[in-house]
Amino acid sequence: MKSALPAFALASCAALVATAAWALPDLARGRAAADRGDVAAAEADLVPLAERGYLEAQTRLARMYGSLDTPESTAKSVDWARVAAEQDPTMRTVLARGLMRLGTAADSAEIDKLLQELVSENDTAARPLQLRLYRELPQLADRQKVAVLAQTVAASPIVEERAEAIAWYRANREADPGYEQALVTMCEKDRKQVEECYADLSRYFRKTNDAEGQKRLRKELVERFDDKKISDAAIERVARNLSADDQGGKADVPAAYALFQKIKEPSPTVIARKARLLIQQPALDPGAKPEEMLRDAYAKGSLEAALQLGRMYMDEVNPSADATEAARLLNEALPAFPSAHVWIGRLYERGYYGLPDPKKALEHYLAAARAGNPNADYALARMYTVNRGVKVNPVLAYSFASIAETAGHTGAAEITTQLRSTMTPQQLERAQQIAHAENAARQAALALPQTDAARVAAVGEKNP
Repeated sequence: MKSALPAFALASCAALVATAAWALPDLARGRAAADRGDVAAAEADLVPLAERGYLEAQTRLARMYGSLDTPESTAKSVDWARVAAEQDPTMRTVLARGLMRLGTAADSAEIDKLLQELVSENDTAARPLQLRLYRELPQLADRQKVAVLAQTVAASPIVEERAEAIAWYRANREADPGYEQALVTMCEKDRKQVEECYADLSRYFRKTNDAEGQKRLRKELVERFDDKKISDAAIERVARNLSADDQGGKADVPAAYALFQKIKEPSPTVIARKARLLIQQPALDPGAKPEEMLRDAYAKGSLEAALQLGRMYMDEVNPSADATEAARLLNEALPAFPSAHVWIGRLYERGYYGLPDPKKALEHYLAAARAGNPNADYALARMYTVNRGVKVNPVLAYSFASIAETAGHTGAAEITTQLRSTMTPQQLERAQQIAHAENAARQAALALPQTDAARVAAVGEKNP
C-alpha cells in the first residue's frame, strides 16, 4: 500500500500548479483587468498575447493606454493601434486620435490621410476628429469643405462631437460673421454641457451691448456655480470677458469683480485681475491694496501681474510711476499677453523713453492688433488720422477703425463716420479691401507659425 503524501507536499504541489497557471497569459483575465483599470495586471496578460499577434489583446492595449491620456501611454496606444489596424480597420480612429494627442507636425499628413479614408467610409466618429485636426492645422483644410464639415459635426446628436464644432467656430469666429452667429446659437443650446460656452456668450453679449442677455447669463452662471455644477475656470473666464479692455463693447467692472470674489482659492492670475479692477474702481473695496496684491501675484510667477504692474507704473499720477520698470514688466509679460504691445506702443508714442518714436509705436500697435486686440486697431486708426509723427493716411485709418468697430470698440465708429464723409468712393473701396486682407492674414496667423511673410504688413500700403 502506497503511503499518502504529507499535507505540506500536497500544498506545495497545489501552489506550483497555481503559479504555473498564473504564469500563462490569459485573455479573459487581461480583459477584466483592463476593464477595472488595473494597468499592471492587464499588461501582464495582454502584452505577451499582443506580441504573439492576438488582435483583441492589441486592441485592448491600444484603448487602455489611450484612456490614460499621458504622453507615455499615448505613445504606447499609437504603437498598438498601428499594429491592430493591419487586421482591424476600425482601429484607424484610435490611431488617429493618439497621433493627434502626440501633436507632432510630422504626423499631420498621416492623420489627415487616415481621417479622410474613415470619413469616405462614413465612419461618423472620424468627422469630429477631422474637424479638430483642421482647427489645429488649418493649412491642411479646404475652406469650403471644412465649413461643410463643421455644419455636419454641429448637427451631431452627441454632445462631445458638437463640442468639437463649437471649438472650431470659436477658433474661426473672426473669419466670417456667420461663424460667430453659429457659435452663439450652439452655445445657447449646449452651454450647460460645454461650460466654455458661458465665456463665448458673455463676450458676444458685451460686444453687441446686450445688457439683458448678459444679466440672464450671469444669473444662471452664479446659480450653477453655487450648486457646484460649474467650475472656477468658467467663472474666471466670464469675469475676464466682462472687464478686460482688449474686448469690444462696454466693460462691467463691478459685475466682473463680484464674480472673481466667488472664487474661494484664487490663483495668482485671478488675484492680479482683481487688483486691476480695484485700481480702476477703488470703491469696490476701499480697504484693499491692489499694488501689494499685484506684487504678491508677481512674486508667485503671474505674468498677468507683470502686465498689470507695468500698466500701473505707466500712470503718471501714480506715486509709484516708473517708465523704465513699466517697460521691463511689459516686455516680460509679452510672451503670454500680446496685449502688452498696446502699452509698450503707448510708451513709444508718448515719449516715455525720451522723444516719441511713432515708428516703434506703430510696430507694437500692429503686433497687438494682429493678436486680436481692438484697442490696438483703434490706436492705429487714430495715429493715421492725426498728424503726430505719422503721415495722415485716411485709407489705412479707415481700415483699422472698421476692424475695431466690427470687434465692438466703442470709439471706432466716430473715426469711420468722420472719415466716410471726406473719402472718395475709390478710397473707401481700397480701405475695405485692405481690411478684408488684414482680417484674412490674422485668421491664418492664429494657427500658423510666424514666418517672414506673415510679419510683413498685410495692409499693402507704404507709410513714408
